[in-house]
Order: sequence, then structure tokens, then C-alpha cells
Amino acid sequence: MNYSMEELAPVAGGLIRKYGGYENSSVTYEKAEQLMGAVIYCIREYEAGNDSRPLPEAKVSACAAYQAGYECVMRKAKKAVTLYNQTAVIFHSYHLRCLKDTFRKGLPEFFRNYDPRFHPQDTILTLDYPVLVNLQDLSGIDRIYEYLRCICLEQKFLAQIPRDEVTECLREYHDCYEGLFENVCHIFLLQQAKRRMKNETVSGRRQSEKIIPEMIDACTHGDTEIRDYLMTDLTELSAWFRVIFRS
Repeated sequence: MNYSMEELAPVAGGLIRKYGGYENSSVTYEKAEQLMGAVIYCIREYEAGNDSRPLPEAKVSACAAYQAGYECVMRKAKKAVTLYNQTAVIFHSYHLRCLKDTFRKGLPEFFRNYDPRFHPQDTILTLDYPVLVNLQDLSGIDRIYEYLRCICLEQKFLAQIPRDEVTECLREYHDCYEGLFENVCHIFLLQQAKRRMKNETVSGRRQSEKIIPEMIDACTHGDTEIRDYLMTDLTELSAWFRVIFRS
């Protein structure tokens, strides 16, 4: 971030006054720190150019950067709601409770409670259902939007496969899979790879690093966005097979 604390302090002070309704600007140290975090979060949104507009060459004031960043946060929140609604049309939980609860209950709760003005950096949710991409470095609407994008890609991928085939793979993986906190696509790809490699020779099995990408290519039918997403699981899938074939 290209702003000093001296530049940020007046912006945070203005936000503190708004939070206190202008009549009482006295807040706890913890709340003042949290509101400074809100200012920094919005400025970083601006600096990242998350709205896809080119940033001006000349440095703008911290106040202007904060306001522009706040508007970026608002736009991304609206985009996230749109993405959620689009995904809801094709969504299926495959009876996995953590996926159903996170999508049907948790995410709507986030949108109801998200405060882009005073708490833009808060993710609020634990996001119990794990996606294939590590989002630990993200927070607030950035994390929720990327999480939703992952869910959308998974649902588009799984929608191309008969539901019975997906649930059959889940049941093969675990008799009581419904209560697991695991990724549906990971389980499906793992079980599909096991089937394909079951009758392979020992030397063929050692080529899992090649077989799995070929299988993902075949499953995604040329959709590079879905393929790239699923390929993030390649290391994990390959590790499974190295353990299996050593046993």
C-alpha cells in the first residue's frame, strides 16, 4: 500500500465519526483498529484495480483512494450476489451436508450481514465446504467472490455428469459420505482415476501424473476454465496414488 499512517489517519477518523453518528466519536481502541482495517482493505481494493479499470498514473489522496476502493467493494458484492443466483439455478449438493449448508444457508447469511462500509474485511463465514483452491490469503468479499467462483465451476463441471454417477463415486469413497467435509470434485476424480487405473500394470500405475491430467481433459470437454480449476487438485490426487501403489 502506498499510503503512510499520517495519510490514513484522517480517513479512518472520518469513518469513526460516521460509525459514531457524528455525535459521539468516542470508540474503543479495538473498534478504531478495526475501522482502520476497513480503510486499508478498501484502499487495497482500489490499488489492485479489482474493477478492471486502469489506475491513474498520478497518486490520488488516501481519501479518494478509500472512496474508490469502497465503490469497488460494493460492485464486487453485487457481482457476488449475481454469481450466487446464477449458480443456484444449477446447484446440487449430492447429499453432502456441508456443501448444502454452506451454499443454501451460509452464503445467504453472509450477504444479509456483510457491511462494506464498516466491516468490508470480515469474511463472517467459516466456509466449511472446502474448494480446491487455497483462499487463506483472501478476506471479506474477495474471499467470498473467489469461493463462489470455485463453487460455480464445480457445479458446471458436475452438471455434465449424470447425478447417479457422481453419487455412486461418493458412495464408493465412503458409505456415509454425506457427513464428510471434503470436496465433491476431488472425490469424483479420485474414484474415476482409481477405476481407470485398476487394471493397469505396475509401470502404468506409476504414470498417474500423466493419466490424471488426461482424464481431466476428457472430463472437461475443452472448457479451459474448469480444467485449470480441477488441475489445481493434481498434486493432491497424485499423492493419493503414490500412497496407494506403495501399499
